Amino acid sequence: MTLWKFMITVRRDPHLAAEVRTLRIGNWGFFPNAPMPGPDLQLRPDEQELVRSAVHDAGLADLEESIVSSLPKRDRRPLMALLLTSLPNLTTLLAHVPRSDPVLAAVI
Repeated sequence: MTLWKFMITVRRDPHLAAEVRTLRIGNWGFFPNAPMPGPDLQLRPDEQELVRSAVHDAGLADLEESIVSSLPKRDRRPLMALLLTSLPNLTTLLAHVPRSDPVLAAVI
């Protein structure tokens, strides 16, 4: 939920997004089962539109349905990709990224 809240904040406040220069990400991508356990995340219509907008802004329209369908399952990988494309002045990224992820591969 923290990643989701950060992504929503960044998408809603481009001035704040422009202030982020460095991002440090742990090893979240190396877990064999990326979706988090628990009930499906219920996205409000305005949040769904925000995600769709982020997908198109990132140039990932061909992956839109895959990304949108993965979010309720709490898959962090597509969300991280959208976050990275929403940080226009990011200069340093420290991360452990799974090589096999098609969305992150398209972004990075």
